[in-house]
Amino acid sequence: MNNFVITDEKLTLKAIKDLENEHKVKFTKLYTNFLLENNGGCLEKAIFKISDSQGESAVNEFFSINNTDESLFEYIDIFEGRMPSDFIPIGIDPNGNIICLGIKNEYYESTEPSVLALNNMN
Repeated sequence: MNNFVITDEKLTLKAIKDLENEHKVKFTKLYTNFLLENNGGCLEKAIFKISDSQGESAVNEFFSINNTDESLFEYIDIFEGRMPSDFIPIGIDPNGNIICLGIKNEYYESTEPSVLALNNMN
């Protein structure tokens, strides 16, 4: 099991739904559960597999929902129009690449997250 060493304050399902409505996004069940459990943060072991073709990457930080400039929604606003519309930025790797998650209908019931790494978008 991979442990988070840093997380942000706990969220409620109502807070997540309110933020989804406010920002006109809909998170997958997997990502909603992730936010309820961790609300972003840093992992003890941060390496994960993107896909067979893209290989592995690492995550410096998963963005959280909070009221700072480093929030998930701040990054959604920053990268709007600069990435596929069916993905949102959820984290950043050690090289400044943005880690994105699929959020459209085909991803809602998936048991595997759809992850995309976008090179040096900052």
